[in-house]
Amino acid sequence: MNEGEQPQAVTERVEPRSSGEVVTPPSLADPAAALPRFSPGLSRRPEQLVELDIEELVLQGFDPANRYAIGDALERELTRLSSEQGSPIAATEDVEIAHVNGGAIDVKPGSSAEAIGIQLARAIYGGLGK
Repeated sequence: MNEGEQPQAVTERVEPRSSGEVVTPPSLADPAAALPRFSPGLSRRPEQLVELDIEELVLQGFDPANRYAIGDALERELTRLSSEQGSPIAATEDVEIAHVNGGAIDVKPGSSAEAIGIQLARAIYGGLGK
């Protein structure tokens, strides 16, 4: 940085590069998500870039102390699902979904925050395709 320049904030926005490489924010726990993915077939074009922004996740009946652990597990599982299975939404342009109903989940007494986050992610992922 040159004298007089102000430091710039680093954002966590994921942007495609012209080379097809996908830049992944450091907050994603799954390093495999940072690898470029390609569609099966002869073309070597990168798959569609998906950015999911959950503005509010309402969890009732859970210990508030577990909210961050549940949220982190949810983010990891959604990243894994979309990396392995692709986007459940077939869209050629930006799509905004106001509400996703993933149905009910069956939480066993004593379930870990990790298990709860995984169940929630699977319900949300399934609800996106409906």
